[in-house]
Amino acid sequence: EAAGRWPHLGFIYIAGALARAGFEVEVYDAMSVEHTISQIRARIKKFSPAIVASTAYTCSYYAALEVLKTAKEVNPAITTVLGGVHPTFCYEDALKQQGGIVDFVVRGEGEITFVELAEALSRQAARNTLGKMAGLAFIDEGNLVVTPVRPFIQNLDSLQPAWELVNWDDYMLHFLPGSKVATISSSRGCVHECGFCSQQKFWCNTYRERSAESFLGDIDHLYQKYGVNIFMLSDEFP
Repeated sequence: EAAGRWPHLGFIYIAGALARAGFEVEVYDAMSVEHTISQIRARIKKFSPAIVASTAYTCSYYAALEVLKTAKEVNPAITTVLGGVHPTFCYEDALKQQGGIVDFVVRGEGEITFVELAEALSRQAARNTLGKMAGLAFIDEGNLVVTPVRPFIQNLDSLQPAWELVNWDDYMLHFLPGSKVATISSSRGCVHECGFCSQQKFWCNTYRERSAESFLGDIDHLYQKYGVNIFMLSDEFP
């Protein structure tokens, strides 16, 4: 935040997958616009969602839990979902938080898993059906259910980020007047084994690349349609 603000790319990819599956989606980056929990509560009431989901790395974990707790206070029928690096490894802790504020943890890559979960919830699928879906963890009748690991998406070009749902005026570098910032990636994964970093564990020491055409196509689209003029690479292994 000292240098500026930039979008959370994971939200944009997940939103794109959900939107293209026919769901109404809102990307709400409360941290970037410095909203308080009371403002988050009001936004949830206004949108009236069936699902509220957040991501979490370790230092944002408890803030994410507070958001999901707020969603349950607004409407206990809201399904809450947590994903990202921290809950991928610490799913049991998340699911056993007091009050059951996390209904599901999406482990690993979320684009396919989240869509399958949303589709199952929309048709009120039984819990034993959810237990057959890869990449999930949840509590069923007091028992922890951890489904098989979902294989990584091999064709990254098949993913379609929901750039149209981003409020681009929220993202800039403070020291560059007129800047508009996008976060993009050309690959996923890392094959190094650095002891200070979780990425090689999250990606299981794998590495996949997008095609140059797809990557440059994103840059051109963002510049031409939204006026983005600053691009930040989020690759773990550039």
